Amino acid sequence: MTHEDSRQGDRSREQSATDPSQTGFSPTLDWEETFQRNVWDYLGEVGETPRYAVVAGYIHKLLPRGRILDVGCGEGVLLDYLDPERIDYSGFDISPTAVTRARRINVDAKITVGSMDDFKPAENETYEIIVFNESLQSVRQPIETLRRFFGFLTPSGHIIISLFHNRNPESVGALCTRSFKAEIQAGRVNVIAASEVLNCESGLKWTIYCLGRPRTIETFDG
Repeated sequence: MTHEDSRQGDRSREQSATDPSQTGFSPTLDWEETFQRNVWDYLGEVGETPRYAVVAGYIHKLLPRGRILDVGCGEGVLLDYLDPERIDYSGFDISPTAVTRARRINVDAKITVGSMDDFKPAENETYEIIVFNESLQSVRQPIETLRRFFGFLTPSGHIIISLFHNRNPESVGALCTRSFKAEIQAGRVNVIAASEVLNCESGLKWTIYCLGRPRTIETFDG
């Protein structure tokens, strides 16, 4: 893959547009098609290490041992950064191609095909940490989705979110970030830590948030 090819995914993040209707977000990417075209291969390259390292650092700091759920896990790149002796990993993605590749590389990991809208954990199963690593932007109602996934946490659990700084103000990602920041400013999201990550070579930025439980789940706006 050439240097220019590795930027295809970044352009996809930049170019996705918002739905002009008032019913919510309208992510435009066909995730299965993009994985089939290997658009996201660059996520396994060294330039993405700072973002993944911060996400993994929060996981290892907060969780000496326990279960995590990787929402929209893609090809399971996050697993490369986690200690399998400590972390009981589960993940799911809407793309069968991504899941097949993830299972091929991580034969012992619990990785399934599914969407955020339809996901339900097994009966009585909860997670110490749930990760939205550049995936919350891909649903029509990200705040409502976040609220619902808080219900899958243990009482002392955390959610970790990575949000790309999309330079297109009309993109789904930018709209999601503005909506999420409004929840923070209104006091409806309990941020216990946040870090900004910069790829100095490309100029791309992400913010990684570590969230504790809100005082009540109902304080979120849908």
